[in-house]
Amino acid sequence: MIPYIETLLRDNNILAFKKLKTKDLEKLAEATDTTLMSPKDEIHPCDLGKADSIRVEKKNGENFVFVTVKEKAIATILIWEPVKYGLDKVEEAVDDALNNAAFLLKNRGIVNGGGAIEFELAHMVRLFASTQTGKRQMAVQAYAEALEKIPTILARNMGMNSIDAMAQMRNSYAKGVEARIDLSGKVTDKGKKVYDSATVKTLAIIAGTETARNVLRIDEIVPKK
Repeated sequence: MIPYIETLLRDNNILAFKKLKTKDLEKLAEATDTTLMSPKDEIHPCDLGKADSIRVEKKNGENFVFVTVKEKAIATILIWEPVKYGLDKVEEAVDDALNNAAFLLKNRGIVNGGGAIEFELAHMVRLFASTQTGKRQMAVQAYAEALEKIPTILARNMGMNSIDAMAQMRNSYAKGVEARIDLSGKVTDKGKKVYDSATVKTLAIIAGTETARNVLRIDEIVPKK
């Protein structure tokens, strides 16, 4: 019976799915302005959605359905990766990029990327440390060193000598040049600028600071017990 029904649907240009996840149904309904209904519900014309085009393509032995709705600012990103571990990493990177884009749309503030903003903040914190004394000064200096770890790690990830990179960053800032760790594997202020979301940077610094404070509180509590 089922193959016969499938044939009838196909001959009448009706595309049917045997099984779809609820999440996929909700996204499809949102994109096409369709009302999700159960088999017992009465269907009205206003419940039906609309799409500009629907096509089925076979990729890597699997059938994919592409639904296009021009009036909707909704898109699906299809990620290909032969290794599952690699797919998780790519998906995580894409998710981070989309979240950064969303932050930029809501909060349009940006800062220099490539470790530049962290290096500059570390320099400012060190200047503040010079106004302090005793343990407070040591704590402030440690905070500056933690901020400087970001450009240091970026340099190491680019295959650079992190010590040389930090020395070049200091020389550049001493001359009033805002340098950064570039994709070319150099410390430079040339070429295309690199920017980061100010909101994302702020949240990351706040989260890191709060985590460090919580760890210090635990270290204080344990000896007292």
